[in-house]
Amino acid sequence: MHIPANAVPAFRDFIEQEGQAFLERVDAWLEEHEDESAPDPVRLGLGSYWIEEKANERTRP
Repeated sequence: MHIPANAVPAFRDFIEQEGQAFLERVDAWLEEHEDESAPDPVRLGLGSYWIEEKANERTRP
């Protein structure tokens, strides 16, 4: 996406608020469904990452 550089602070604020709330809901869901005695347990989790680069700094193939 091509986003103006001056929008970065607003996006950061948005992610700090909404991203944290989402991750807390994910954690609550996982805790609610945790079952130590499950016969076939799996490990679940979720991560996120931040990408920021100037459009003219991208490497081209």
